[in-house]
Amino acid sequence: ALPPPRTEADVLAKSTLDAWAVTYKERFNVTYVLSAEPEGSSWKGERGHINAERVKQRLPAPTDDCLILLCGPPPMYAALCGARTEPELTGVLAGLGFRAEQVYKF
Repeated sequence: ALPPPRTEADVLAKSTLDAWAVTYKERFNVTYVLSAEPEGSSWKGERGHINAERVKQRLPAPTDDCLILLCGPPPMYAALCGARTEPELTGVLAGLGFRAEQVYKF
């Protein structure tokens, strides 16, 4: 999962997601990418925006048993998969070979 919080305080259900990442480590991972975390904060994770390079590094290949769950603001949808309300898959995920049925937009 690549949640779209801007700062560490914005991360919803972090303890739950982190627990799932431990419990289901073969099937679930989470990477927090913070776009507005203040420099000098104690945050040691990734900063910036989700892009094709991060997707290639963090998400599984688009195999038949792969499912990507995506939520975030409209600009993120536009860049990664196309509008949430549109069934068509566009953007970075389409360019990397994912199919619409492999991406759940919510």
